[in-house]
Amino acid sequence: MREATPRQLPVSLPPVAGELLSSWISRHAAFYSMPPIIMLRHCLPAASSLRAPDLHLTDDQARRLSNMFAAPVTK
Repeated sequence: MREATPRQLPVSLPPVAGELLSSWISRHAAFYSMPPIIMLRHCLPAASSLRAPDLHLTDDQARRLSNMFAAPVTK
């Protein structure tokens, strides 16, 4: 059974040039007053750490993050 796609956040912060995905997620977490790992696991429940998406991100994970943060997938 596939996991449900998380709902889009009402406010999405634009990424900064050269910013790591973990930093961008951390900024969102700070905006929403929650720990960064909780923000990440809301979208990617199996994420082992905040740095994991910086090192390896599948196409499915990229789409899930894109949907949640209302941001286009770029590589």
